[in-house]
Amino acid sequence: METRSARVVRQIAQVDGIQDDTATSKERMAQLEQLTQTSDVRYLEQLLDLSEKARVFVVWHPSGGTGKTTTALNIGYLLAKDQHRVLVIDLDPRGELSQRLDLTPDYPSLGRCLASGLEESPTAVRVSWTSKRVGMDFWPSTQKGMFAVEQRLVVALDKRNERLRRLIESVVHLYDYILIDCPPGFNLVSINGMVAATDSIGGLVVPVQAKDKAYKALPDMLVNLAGLDRDYRPAILGILPTMAEANPVGRDNVSQVHQEYPGLIFNTFIPNRSSDVSVEGRWLAPVSMYAPSNDAVKAYKQVTRELQERTTITGYLAQQATTKQLLDQYRGKVQEDYDEVRGQEVIERD
Repeated sequence: METRSARVVRQIAQVDGIQDDTATSKERMAQLEQLTQTSDVRYLEQLLDLSEKARVFVVWHPSGGTGKTTTALNIGYLLAKDQHRVLVIDLDPRGELSQRLDLTPDYPSLGRCLASGLEESPTAVRVSWTSKRVGMDFWPSTQKGMFAVEQRLVVALDKRNERLRRLIESVVHLYDYILIDCPPGFNLVSINGMVAATDSIGGLVVPVQAKDKAYKALPDMLVNLAGLDRDYRPAILGILPTMAEANPVGRDNVSQVHQEYPGLIFNTFIPNRSSDVSVEGRWLAPVSMYAPSNDAVKAYKQVTRELQERTTITGYLAQQATTKQLLDQYRGKVQEDYDEVRGQEVIERD
């Protein structure tokens, strides 16, 4: 008689398309069996339920200028082009994504819903590129509309880190993918974005410039993630080197990230900005729409395929395990930093 655990593993294999006798399927089945050995069967059943709902990708890096908006917009477009139902959320108070597409919020807006704690979801704005037969939904934002959100969240007492997740809950069945363009920094707005991915098969996509400064910011980022409550800590789906120069220094920076964070780096990188990418605002469209042969677009296609693989149930379990292993190394650093501050020298001045 088939056990409950064996039945769940078999169902996951069916959902993930692990059904034939090819060498690839056998390898994936062995991986699934290994990943589920220590997993609670109730959690695996929960993942089966979540597999029928939207995957949530949170595009975030603590620094600005790493390509977050370009990444969210182009991955969203490429998924929509493959006939997936896509919602893109502009959570950045600067509203850069909304400005690029010349979008203004309808009522009620994202900023209003977040600031007031309303259970009512923002009104989605549909953008259709009719010549390409591609359409996708947006929750736009404006600097004015998001101005008071952080201040309101600071004084809020009722689950202030979960407001975006609660807004998404009412629409998660309407979409296949939800992408969140997060603001830089580690604040209540960006934490809301991260928490929104914890109730889905999804997680963080971390664009990082293939340059020394951005690369060196990764450890601090991981310390911050390790310091989050476990229930608020999303899986890291991938670190994505962006703006990589086609020279030895650029290639060396990408190689360093691969060596330091194995299992988390995407198998491709986004080449340095070109004129095609920099005029998205002029076209009111992602570069994937108006310049499909661009090298950056080819790279984003590969990243999109990898994201889909990493958000099968098997792929997600693997990313969760890798994330946990990495963040466990940084969790002790949080206490070390606190102890250092607590014991710091006091300088007195007249």
